[in-house]
Amino acid sequence: MRRMNLSDYDLSILIDKILDILMVRGIKATTMDDIAVKLSISKRTLYEIFKSKTGMVTEVMNRFHYKLLKKNIDYQKDSPSVMDSIMMSFIFYRDLLRRMNMDFLNDFDNLPQEDKRLCNAAERTYMSNFYSLLDRGAAEGYIRTDIDYHLNFRITQLQLTIIKRLSEVFPPDISLFQVYDTTVIGFLRGIASQKGIETIESRIHMFETTTKHID
Repeated sequence: MRRMNLSDYDLSILIDKILDILMVRGIKATTMDDIAVKLSISKRTLYEIFKSKTGMVTEVMNRFHYKLLKKNIDYQKDSPSVMDSIMMSFIFYRDLLRRMNMDFLNDFDNLPQEDKRLCNAAERTYMSNFYSLLDRGAAEGYIRTDIDYHLNFRITQLQLTIIKRLSEVFPPDISLFQVYDTTVIGFLRGIASQKGIETIESRIHMFETTTKHID
């Protein structure tokens, strides 16, 4: 894909930079002028590349889910076990939340359905990959086969979505990351076999909210 003589690589770098801006500022609050100033390019150039703000947001959200998918695949190749891969995928998303303004997610929820539909293909690919990862965990004995772990994962995703939206009303002694960690650990322990539990307990320090992650 070439636009304005941009290589695929340069385009992906540009989209990553725009993603970083939107994650911090939110989608609705960020104008094309804001992005142009931040990136030291003209607004006209942005429109020549993306045609519209909607087109830009669609590509940015697809990139967001692509980054999640790529990390999952990397962890699957590099982790010592499938349970480690699953845990690291949750930790990577947790670290994205550290950088994220909740308006970014809320604004995405409020996009017109047609715009959201254009972003859903990348999200479905990410979810499909994660389901396959869970299936591999069951086949290798890390995950119980007597429960519907796909359903448990989907419910956990919904819980995490709700938790993120409610973070502003948490009491001062409870942080978003404490709730995130507790929810994820509960999910993992709930689906894990004895073999899986042993891996989780040996890596549980990765979820401690006082631990420094990949910031």
